Amino acid sequence: MKEPELTSATVRLSWCGGHRLAGHPKCGSLHGHNYIAEITVGQHPMGAPHGMVIDFGKLKGDVGGWINAEWDHAMVLDVEDREAIKALINLEGQRMAYTGGPPTAETMTRKLWRVIDEMGYTPIAVTIWETPTSFATTR
Repeated sequence: MKEPELTSATVRLSWCGGHRLAGHPKCGSLHGHNYIAEITVGQHPMGAPHGMVIDFGKLKGDVGGWINAEWDHAMVLDVEDREAIKALINLEGQRMAYTGGPPTAETMTRKLWRVIDEMGYTPIAVTIWETPTSFATTR
């Protein structure tokens, strides 16, 4: 029997944040989520020690650090959502992050994919859960 090869590893990260989908009948209001990201990456080209696909701690630290700096306890808004930006820009302590389109889980998975790729990892799948029953995945 041939042994399977290690081809991917997955980490799960969580954070709190908010957004709004301007013009949406329900999600057009500012609201928050307890987000969860599941990030699956392939074998690092340089390999990893001890027979690992990737060092979980390093991946969590790198991607989690980016999420904490950019999205954790921030309002993620479409850069074109001038109404919400204007309302929040002078609110003391309000953190904001911007997307180039509606700040949906789909848009956020594509952004996180690019970030992970720029960090030198090989993304295979990025899933973001907005609720315990609703998620989007980029593969």
